[in-house]
Amino acid sequence: MDRRTFLMTAAGGAVAALEGSFPRLAAASSKPWFDGTYSELPTIEQQTEGLSEEAVAAQQKPRVASGLPITGLPTEIGPHDEQIAELVKKSGAVGVAYAIAVNRKLKVARGVGYLSSHERLPATPTAPGYLGSITKPLCAMTALTLVREGKLQLDQKVMEVSPMSPLLKPGEKRQPEIDQVIVRMLMNHTSGLFNAVEVLFDREYYRHLAAQGKLQLVHGDISQYDLVRRGMATPFVSKPGTEFHYSGEGLQVLGRIVEKLTGQRLDFAMSARALQPLGIQHLASLGYLAPDVFAQIAAGRASKTNTFIPSPFNEAKKVCVSWASRPTEDLYGQQWGQADACGASMLSAVNLLRFVTFCPRLLGKELSLEAFTPPKTPPYSNGLGWGVGVDKNGHHQWGHTGAIMGCRSIGESLSENVQYAVLMAGDRDADFDKIGAAVREYGKSLRKADVDIGDWQAYGFPADKPSTPRADS
Repeated sequence: MDRRTFLMTAAGGAVAALEGSFPRLAAASSKPWFDGTYSELPTIEQQTEGLSEEAVAAQQKPRVASGLPITGLPTEIGPHDEQIAELVKKSGAVGVAYAIAVNRKLKVARGVGYLSSHERLPATPTAPGYLGSITKPLCAMTALTLVREGKLQLDQKVMEVSPMSPLLKPGEKRQPEIDQVIVRMLMNHTSGLFNAVEVLFDREYYRHLAAQGKLQLVHGDISQYDLVRRGMATPFVSKPGTEFHYSGEGLQVLGRIVEKLTGQRLDFAMSARALQPLGIQHLASLGYLAPDVFAQIAAGRASKTNTFIPSPFNEAKKVCVSWASRPTEDLYGQQWGQADACGASMLSAVNLLRFVTFCPRLLGKELSLEAFTPPKTPPYSNGLGWGVGVDKNGHHQWGHTGAIMGCRSIGESLSENVQYAVLMAGDRDADFDKIGAAVREYGKSLRKADVDIGDWQAYGFPADKPSTPRADS
């Protein structure tokens, strides 16, 4: 199995043409999936809050490698910086951010290139980017905190935890296989549920149902809870528990369970349970942004949003070009909550690395063993939310990749006790693989190098004293 298959790259959280007006929801509901609160992007001040003076200066005063601005710590530019900058330059990508930890100590935090192709602000390691499918392990880790607390069991049937009636069109029927799906199957992609959730979206139809009083909308769009109900009419890919099939819908179902058990909308629950305990403060969700904020991203306004702008490759120009007016039409609708459990999350490279490195702490040793141990019996699949593997020495490693059109991401914890995360404004997989491989090898080279940037505290995180439990310890 190659690295890309192991890490389960899959497009998630893609977005499409922005509508000019979004109707306001007249009446609020206590149900978390009807929470109409907009997600907020961290301001530049919030991105640098708590950073050491050296870390702040390293972002405000870029250096140069291969003609591209370089930000972040360490301040010295070395051969690895030149190598990665050259790869970014040759790829035509707009910008990259990456962070590396060795033995769970932060060693490198870098921005290379720019946030937007037409607003050429230097990329920084604290600027949010689009995680795409890395949202899936984030959702799974959140659900596993409920398992650790005894509020959820891995072998519970989904329809017993969160009973819901299907939302059917005339002539459709409820798929009975859903009654055999258990929580564990949602996390390890053996549920048999389909993958591409965007096929469910039909704004005109849902607004028609709402006008008839049959559906409650949120800012003019269907809730993710009701969208899952709509998916109950879609035939299963395989019998539950028998085969591995990567499933975005499986995570969307899991997200609704998290909402029911926590009483919080999924993005808030993920932040409160899977990120804030690790010191990560700034999660945004592309699908929950206010229309005017999304419009700024669609216009490539990095100067306003301080984020990486999605930058699809332009074949004519042979470079990646950031969104500059509105997303391309082949992306699915910017509906409320779009792919909130499987593709819409936004974190910085440093925050993503922090999550990848320390997420086992959320679970405790016993549950961590199960989550990060490769299955020994068919159907062979990934762990609970992550792609997991074992090296020749029997040590475990885990990771995931993500994509939306114009962005790529990866986060991986290697068996060599090297962890790394990469965000890219650009969308050519071959180029991203080269950049990711260079960052990975850079991390391995740091195992015997004397690099001290002040560890995690340099980037505003608390000091880390307890060790993270290893899945193979």
